[in-house]
Amino acid sequence: MLLKKRLDSLHYCQPLTVESAALVERLLNDLIKTTEGYQNIKKSNEENLSKLQKSDNFLHPLKADNHKLIKENNDLHVAMMKLKEETEFKGKYIFSGRGGDQLNP
Repeated sequence: MLLKKRLDSLHYCQPLTVESAALVERLLNDLIKTTEGYQNIKKSNEENLSKLQKSDNFLHPLKADNHKLIKENNDLHVAMMKLKEETEFKGKYIFSGRGGDQLNP
């Protein structure tokens, strides 16, 4: 009788025979466990999505700063390379004898 009430509460109002009661009870218990498992996983997923959103909100400004710093670093690297080339060229010019007059006025 308890099994029939549980089925009725879930809107399974079909007749229940004594022969099928054991099977129906096992299936009902499996359905309930599966539903509870799904609800737990769904709740956990929602919590994880919330944590992910908070992490993304935290990381967004850092990503923007990182992009800016990478660009600045690349610009500085290019400037350093140009300066190095200019210095090497001037050094070769001075020590080749062509710029010697400039060192001793």
